[in-house]
Amino acid sequence: MLFYDNDSGKKDATLLECKFCHKPRYHPIHQGSRRKKPIAVKSMFYLPIIPRSQRMFASMQTAPHMTWHHENQS
Repeated sequence: MLFYDNDSGKKDATLLECKFCHKPRYHPIHQGSRRKKPIAVKSMFYLPIIPRSQRMFASMQTAPHMTWHHENQS
């Protein structure tokens, strides 16, 4: 589940557990810990597609594999 607020009015960013499996969103904070900000159990990273494609086409080993579908149309 992604915890974010969307345009349809759902306020998922304020939830502390998953709506579906009811597992906690953050690791439990231990007594005596100085951390004020909770630590997420899982996080997702966004990888932009354009720089990744440019790196794959720049490589001599992967470029032929990237164009195979265009060159071998049936």
